[in-house]
Amino acid sequence: MNQRQIESFLAVAETGNFTRAAERLYISQPAVSKQVLSLEDELGFSLLIREYHKDVQLTEAGKLYYDFFHKVTEEYKAVYEQAQQYQQKIRGTLRLGILTGWKIQEKLQKVLEQMKQDYPEIEIRMSFADLEPLRKEAEAGKLDLIFTIRDSIKDAEYESRPQSDCVHGQVAKVDCECPFYWVKLAEMNRVLFYADDLFEKMQKQSANRTADSVKKAEGDIFAESGDEDNRTVQDFRKITFFTVADGEYDSAELVREYMRPYGFEPKVQLVPNIEEAVARTYSGMGAMIIDEWSREMKNTSLQHIVLNSCNEAVLAWKKENKNPAFACFLQEIKKLLEK
Repeated sequence: MNQRQIESFLAVAETGNFTRAAERLYISQPAVSKQVLSLEDELGFSLLIREYHKDVQLTEAGKLYYDFFHKVTEEYKAVYEQAQQYQQKIRGTLRLGILTGWKIQEKLQKVLEQMKQDYPEIEIRMSFADLEPLRKEAEAGKLDLIFTIRDSIKDAEYESRPQSDCVHGQVAKVDCECPFYWVKLAEMNRVLFYADDLFEKMQKQSANRTADSVKKAEGDIFAESGDEDNRTVQDFRKITFFTVADGEYDSAELVREYMRPYGFEPKVQLVPNIEEAVARTYSGMGAMIIDEWSREMKNTSLQHIVLNSCNEAVLAWKKENKNPAFACFLQEIKKLLEK
């Protein structure tokens, strides 16, 4: 049985009429009849005496179930109101850190709206940063939760050995030597981005380096006439890749690792932040690898190729976080993941 069945039965019992019950519930009369019949079938009892042109009456079983359902409904309302009062007493500030470049606000919208409804006294602050400063801010206790990629919270000296743990009712994973708990949100395809005119610019640079600017060097990738719509990853074997420097792990080696399945190791140049990587890529100076959550996916000035590998988007938090607002937010994330 469900709440709609019980509400329909109580409304009919209290109004004595299916039509008036339907008006009270703002649904059609046939819908009310269907709900009550379904409840009777499920219970195995007739709850109502139906006589033409007369108000319906309760059977003896109907009287028992009316008292029971009425009591349960009132108790449910009382408990719900108490829970609402408790939630409204929880107050504080929740500090969220989000990886720069991710277009994640739309994905968070439902959670943020639910938090505002259930916990109006909790203030949510969002900040954006690159991988290393995001992780360090969380380690320092300046952020309660960070939305980041799995690679960024691996311990630099220890192999990842996930084990089960439970915090505030949320099953998470923890690396033995890592200061974070984390939970997987999604898998995101890695994407290679480059400017429309990248190969045209590289071809001109190659020509300028050639003794005879008319005759291109044999085997020069930049001199190939490839169709921009049919570019493959292998076409980038002589292209410089930009990636953000991270003091905790070798981000350049990660880029090389991503390209090894395609048969080459690219030249990698470290830059201080994602904005510079995007600017250099946009200017046709090279390429970069980010993921499909990036806002650059909608940048019509950049081309992209989806790679055969994925990043894991994770929500991570410091193990000893005791902020009550954090526990509330984590619970809402859990509900979202279970849908």
